[in-house]
Amino acid sequence: MSEQIENFEYVQMSCYLYSTSLTEIGYLYKSRPEKERDIISMRPFQFYMISLTYMMTMELMKLLEPDTKETKGKKWENHEDTNFASLSKLNRTASKSVGRDFNGRYEENKKILAEIRAGKFYEMAKEKRDRKLAHTDRRNGNPYGIRLYTPEEIEEAKIIRDKIKSVLDSCTNGYGDYQFIFDHEDNRTDNFIISTARENEFFHKNIMQALNEGFLFNQGNNG
Repeated sequence: MSEQIENFEYVQMSCYLYSTSLTEIGYLYKSRPEKERDIISMRPFQFYMISLTYMMTMELMKLLEPDTKETKGKKWENHEDTNFASLSKLNRTASKSVGRDFNGRYEENKKILAEIRAGKFYEMAKEKRDRKLAHTDRRNGNPYGIRLYTPEEIEEAKIIRDKIKSVLDSCTNGYGDYQFIFDHEDNRTDNFIISTARENEFFHKNIMQALNEGFLFNQGNNG
């Protein structure tokens, strides 16, 4: 595919990272029993959530960057190597490669991307990118705080993921049956949280039982 559409692999990677970060955040927000919530409340997972917020925001912004031809005027060719993960650029390069048969899809894709950019979630994510993540504005207030996405906002982001997938599929369908599946769910993080909580419960239960039965853990060192 990269032979026909030069920036396809860049778009593909950003789609994958955006989708993966969404999936992982979903696991951290998942309704869970108390012992699993205790695992998520630990510092590594709190830092992981901040890292996922960075990844999700930055990759979404890459995907929704405007096409250089639309923003650079008469000298846009001089900037063709920028915004290389842009879906708008992918839409144009696919249209150029496929030809007249792509015209209808090209306009539909432009419409979908414009609708995403006009939405409140995009405006909020772009402001987060511009004023906190990629740059820092003094008016942000607390320099130590990064506001995480709420569960409701994550659901909005998943709707955007579906729209992004429809644009990507539209672009790749011009080349036959090729389809890049980037939104499959990898549940290893979810399984890790569940299994760690069970192991902790088993460990503490048996420790208490051993103590109640008079077992001395350091008895080997006492002679």
